Amino acid sequence: MIDDFARDMRHCIEAPEVPASAPADGEEKTDPFLSPEEEERLRSEAAREARKWKPCARTKRGRNLGRKWRKAAGSIGDVSSRLRQPASEGRGQSDEARWFRDNARPLKAALRETRESPKAVRNLPRIETEQGQRIARAYAAAAGFLRAAGFVFHEHAFSTYFRAVQQTIGFFEVGELWALKPMMQLVLLEEIGAASSELLSSDSFSSTKQRQEESAARLPKLIESLRAMGSADWKELLEEVSEVERVLREDPTYSRMDFESRNLYRGAVQELAAQSESSEPEVARRAVALARAAEKEWSSDSQVRERRTHMGYYLLDKGKELLKRQIGYRASSLKQIQEAILSWPEVFYLVGIELLTFAVIAFLLSGMGARVPFVAGVILLLLLPATESAVGVMNQLTAFLLPPRALPRLDLSNGVPPGLTTMVVVPTLLINEEHVRRLVRDLEIRYLANHDPNLYFALLTDPPDSPRPLDDGDDLVVLCSTLIQDLNNKYASEGKGSFFLFHRRHVYNPTERTWMGWERKRGKLLDFNNLLRQNSDSFPVRRNAGLGHATAARDRAPADRHAGAPAQPRRRRSGDQHRGGRLWDSPAQGRDQRPFRRPLAPRQHLLRADGIRYLYPSQLGRLSRPVRGGKFHRERDL
Repeated sequence: MIDDFARDMRHCIEAPEVPASAPADGEEKTDPFLSPEEEERLRSEAAREARKWKPCARTKRGRNLGRKWRKAAGSIGDVSSRLRQPASEGRGQSDEARWFRDNARPLKAALRETRESPKAVRNLPRIETEQGQRIARAYAAAAGFLRAAGFVFHEHAFSTYFRAVQQTIGFFEVGELWALKPMMQLVLLEEIGAASSELLSSDSFSSTKQRQEESAARLPKLIESLRAMGSADWKELLEEVSEVERVLREDPTYSRMDFESRNLYRGAVQELAAQSESSEPEVARRAVALARAAEKEWSSDSQVRERRTHMGYYLLDKGKELLKRQIGYRASSLKQIQEAILSWPEVFYLVGIELLTFAVIAFLLSGMGARVPFVAGVILLLLLPATESAVGVMNQLTAFLLPPRALPRLDLSNGVPPGLTTMVVVPTLLINEEHVRRLVRDLEIRYLANHDPNLYFALLTDPPDSPRPLDDGDDLVVLCSTLIQDLNNKYASEGKGSFFLFHRRHVYNPTERTWMGWERKRGKLLDFNNLLRQNSDSFPVRRNAGLGHATAARDRAPADRHAGAPAQPRRRRSGDQHRGGRLWDSPAQGRDQRPFRRPLAPRQHLLRADGIRYLYPSQLGRLSRPVRGGKFHRERDL
């Protein structure tokens, strides 16, 4: 019996996938797994199932799903133990049973993924079934879909079913949608555990041959569905059935953002709805409505008006207070503390350090009693260590109360659009010939990893400190200028970006009594910003055919000369976990171009009034130093 079971499972997983035939030219592409009749049947089943649900109060005490998981895990564990036993006396384990044991990873992976899911759904909406059982609505929906689909998972069937459910009962919350995958995995694990136990029953009188054959036929389908769920694109799939996503996409800029940023917006909607009297779709609709209303308002500053016409200004930025008032927002105690800190950050930090310093000193003095005659001297001795302790405590407290916040960004995986022309600048010094050649070589590597028609690369250089002024015809300046021109000539035929050199003169520093560059890195960035804004020109030496592209660049992405980019060009989706990759797919480009994040500053001033001015892309290591890994390390994408 064990051999038959393993052979059935082997047939299931080794069965080759049948590729869908491509439609002929002009022929409408249809889903090969669902006919129109099947779609209509799924919609009917979804509506009928949803009408059976009776909403009930949310509670954190529900433990039904935890018991279901433990029962499924126990059944699958018993099957695995049986398979590890010899098939008969005097004979080792069969090849089929050994093969099944070695290919049990999908089951173990699903058990790991669903282990914490019962806790995750405790705060989500619950329903009462016809049998009087109160369970999470996400679990009931997942079980209903799998039963309607015959326990065969397919993406199109999933979207068809859950769109029909929402048309019947309203909408699923964002948290419920993300819980659907682990809930369906849990349902499949329950079925696999029950079918496996039935098939491996050693008592021939307790179960009929017909039931064993049914279990043997059902198991391959269940395993295949489990594997299909693991390979599905859940990001796209859940966005397709999300009502909140549909509302947010009414903002034209939202659809141009990457997945992480869209998820950040949905999370903001979820958080606001959880503490207000409005539902998640209603919160999203109000944010979109506020953005549309701002389009009709008059403003003397077009940049300010543009910021307010994007819904992100009301979900994540200063317009959030207006949205909160409209939806009846009631913040929790922790959220009130966080908002108070953000409103008065300097007061919280500095006053907190002072209070903690005095508290530490008072605590130490109270232990000394009246034995210390010179209290003032002791306070002075304790002031420095107490202050250091207070600073450390405040840093930890601030990090706990204010965790890092992600910045939204546009999806530039298909290239930089003309309206977002970007200049990648490297502030540095010209020290010697070897250093100059390395700078230009690293600039070329950055270009090869990030070449794009609207992406340009530049060196912002100063000569090193000197007791005497250096002229613009210095040998290192001439060498760097020549190498930059050679790069432009080398890649002129590709028509993708170009290379620049901007070199400043020395200024005399009377304090240091030497000739040096003003403010080094920060000063070069400020001078370059002035050049782009056509306010002043501090770069007498420039190398490029012209400054038309440079003055048209609306973004500057500073890159430290020690920072690197992969030498292999790689177009990627912005959701990939790839650090140090395409520079224009970094925070300094995509994130700085959110309408409510763009820097606002009067033309005659250097300091920004609002928004983000400079963001440094996160890079890995040095370009000239490859990363060495372990025995199985593959040098790819650094």
